Amino acid sequence: YNQLGCICKEKGNFSSALSYHQKAQEIQQKIAVPNHSALVNIYNNIGEVHRLMGEYSTALLYYQKTLIIGQNFVSSDSPMLAIIYNNISQVYNLMGDYSAALSYLQKTLEIQEKNFPLNDSNLIAKYNNADKSDDSIGENSVASLNLQKVFEIQEKVIPFKNPDLAATYENIARMHYAMGEYSIALSHHQKAFEIRQKSLTFDHPLLAITHNNIGQVHYAMGEYSTGLVHHQRALEIQQKSLPLNHPDLAATHNNIGRVYDSMGNYSTALSHLQKTLEIQEESLPPHHPDLATTYENIGRVHYAMREYSIALSLHQKALEIRQKSLMSDHPVLAITHNNIGQVHYAMREYSTALLHHQRALEIQQKSLPSSHPDLAMTYNNIGEIYVGMIDYSNAILYYKRTLKIQQVAFPSNHPLLAITYSNIGRVHELREHYSDALFNYENALKIRKKALPPNHPSLATTYNSIAEMYRLTGDYSSSLLYHEHTLEIQTKSLPPNHLSLAESHHQIAVILKGLHRYSEAAEHASRGLNIMRHSLEPQQSQVEKYQKYLDEILLIPECSKLTMVKNINEWTYPFLLVLHSSHQSRLHSILFDLTDGHLMPPSLPHECLTKLESNKQVKSIVLEMLSDSVDERDRVLKDFSSVDHIESIYLLGKPPEMSEQRYKFFTSFHKVSIFCEDEEELAVRWALDTANEFRQLGGQCAEAGNIDSAREYFQRGKELYKHLAKIIDQPRSQTS
Repeated sequence: YNQLGCICKEKGNFSSALSYHQKAQEIQQKIAVPNHSALVNIYNNIGEVHRLMGEYSTALLYYQKTLIIGQNFVSSDSPMLAIIYNNISQVYNLMGDYSAALSYLQKTLEIQEKNFPLNDSNLIAKYNNADKSDDSIGENSVASLNLQKVFEIQEKVIPFKNPDLAATYENIARMHYAMGEYSIALSHHQKAFEIRQKSLTFDHPLLAITHNNIGQVHYAMGEYSTGLVHHQRALEIQQKSLPLNHPDLAATHNNIGRVYDSMGNYSTALSHLQKTLEIQEESLPPHHPDLATTYENIGRVHYAMREYSIALSLHQKALEIRQKSLMSDHPVLAITHNNIGQVHYAMREYSTALLHHQRALEIQQKSLPSSHPDLAMTYNNIGEIYVGMIDYSNAILYYKRTLKIQQVAFPSNHPLLAITYSNIGRVHELREHYSDALFNYENALKIRKKALPPNHPSLATTYNSIAEMYRLTGDYSSSLLYHEHTLEIQTKSLPPNHLSLAESHHQIAVILKGLHRYSEAAEHASRGLNIMRHSLEPQQSQVEKYQKYLDEILLIPECSKLTMVKNINEWTYPFLLVLHSSHQSRLHSILFDLTDGHLMPPSLPHECLTKLESNKQVKSIVLEMLSDSVDERDRVLKDFSSVDHIESIYLLGKPPEMSEQRYKFFTSFHKVSIFCEDEEELAVRWALDTANEFRQLGGQCAEAGNIDSAREYFQRGKELYKHLAKIIDQPRSQTS
């Protein structure tokens, strides 16, 4: 029964594991005297399962029972006691009682040093664990000392392929990651990966962990696409090697969801985070801390979507769970209070937000050292509240407290220092102290240039802030230079229809107009207007503002020849994109790129028929149908097929699996040209069909003597082919 419990535990089936271990305990208690040595292993296993289930108090109880029995049967320096001390240390660490965790871990190390030679892997593991506890308290110097001991041992006696060396590389990487030294962290994770590739099978779960670690570093560096590749590789390995409800799969779905959230693809982010939640609800008890973390992550996505009431309810669920499973002054509770405070801040409920941030501060001041980075984060949040309340003096005060801690806790080029300098700069900007604002923004830029990749979105933000300071002080040439840096990064790192790109084009148009470069100003103003119309969340007031500004430029006498710019940029391809939801869609991004932004603003299914009635020039529909409901799909298709001027429908979704069903579908809906699950395949098919159609229309116009229309059709078809070539060539370049 005990062995069956261990097998279930490895598979992530904790409830079955607990049941088997408890049966083993019942049998052992019937056949042996109380506190028999045989109970040590059983109690230890029960404690471990409770620890994995997040039931830390119960886990501690069983580990302590194990310790009491063990102390009666073995000597005080027995290796068995070292294992028990280490387990108790881990639970105290998870409960946030770091001094107790260190105390028990020190006992472990003392026993290990007496019993094992310097080259023993158990001793190495204990130093590595000591690093983890020290890192929780924020004592990086102690952790670094332990890691140095590990290397002194390993460099002498362990071959490069040994998995223990990989574990140490990963711990060192984690240390550099915490210090914001992402490039160094990445190199150590890659060394760990190299070792594990040589010593493990290609689908070993440990390789998935390393992929996830590498992905997290790329994510921190703003390299979202690369991070996503590693997390998806981790998922592939885990789906082959682990049960579908294993907690490690939940963690990987969580990582993927977080990347999609940062990329603005909220629907996909929510899909992966929901999978995380489903696995956890099946495999974990209802008050497990990991469930609270997932609720918070889903809450952050809804926060980014500006669905604040949903975000708030999820963060409150997380708080309820954590209040039941953690001590009242556990630092993680402070994080939850900070999250709730941020949502209230976004809802402009500043007093309520301030209460939650102050509660977070109270907890942290009791449980953390005065120089802990989490305290700095809470000071930062309180500073944000005071900015919202237009209390700039207090805002500066709290931001400076943040900066003081960060200058002690982090190296001088840590990205968090750049954020704080930016926040201080923003307050000076609001007070119209532009020289002070510029000084702080430039400090932020120096740090970000050293710490981040050249196309990181945060660099774009800083360039934009500096550009605005130069504009406000009348230095338009310098302002233009920094705005162009901003736009260059955004073009490489953001979807082509992202709101920030629209804002950058508009800002550049303002500067160029001030420099009397009207032709360029009109081009950027038009581009900004077009992107705004197709942004993730179109804002009608901004669309009207950008349209008005473009019209103003075109009315300038020197711009009499530029009216054609307006007409050219208002041209759209004759199709309508119908999205499943109003949030970011990969299909939308691909089509926006293919058409260079010359498409009608996308529609939702319930709005589509009204748009089609007033747009007879629309000949095709590209439809995103993500619902599994066949009835809903057929109803929508029937409505669209009934519109006379619609000639073809391109359908994104899951097609029927059986050939008989497919035949029946395409017979019923003969206007459907393609039905597939891949966004890129669908977009390419639409582009090829449209380009061929334009070639034929151009030929017909030429034969009829309508040369201008012929030239227009040929040009649009040529542009589609050009953009298609980029998409088709992209996989080849990635493979090479």
